[in-house]
Amino acid sequence: MEMPYKTRINKGLVLWHPHCIVINAGCNIGENFVIRQCCTLGANKRGMPVNFIVGNNVTMGINSAIISDDIVVGNNVVIGAGVILMQSVEGSCYVINQKSILIKPLVIKAAEEESQK
Repeated sequence: MEMPYKTRINKGLVLWHPHCIVINAGCNIGENFVIRQCCTLGANKRGMPVNFIVGNNVTMGINSAIISDDIVVGNNVVIGAGVILMQSVEGSCYVINQKSILIKPLVIKAAEEESQK
């Protein structure tokens, strides 16, 4: 986990599986923040974010990110797994990815031939 001493986090921080987590300096995080493995919070350019505020009771799913130089995440927000959030969101909402899209069927010939025997 990488979190500089300048990062401001209020009480109630919960780290579920605190591996591969990066929280940049300049982030201001509210109370009862829940974060899971492989998450990133911070600027999308070099240096510290200018206005980076995460409200109270915010939860981040695995492999999600909040990336911007100027972003506000309201209170009571759930950010789903795999979401890359790059714009502000109001409070009391869920932020999720669109459903998965099938690009091309996977064909494994050896497995098909074996199953036909």
